[in-house]
Amino acid sequence: VGMGRIGQALARRAKAFGMQVHYHNRKPVPDMIAEELGATWWDDLDQMLAR
Repeated sequence: VGMGRIGQALARRAKAFGMQVHYHNRKPVPDMIAEELGATWWDDLDQMLAR
């Protein structure tokens, strides 16, 4: 759910398997990191989980 150091490492592995990466944090990660990971930020956890 979060995109700290561990979340980013997991997202890199998920991307290698062709998975979509969605995450919820208080603030989005910098654009450069989000683009590298192909990650989508959700400001509302309930909306993200409903997806």
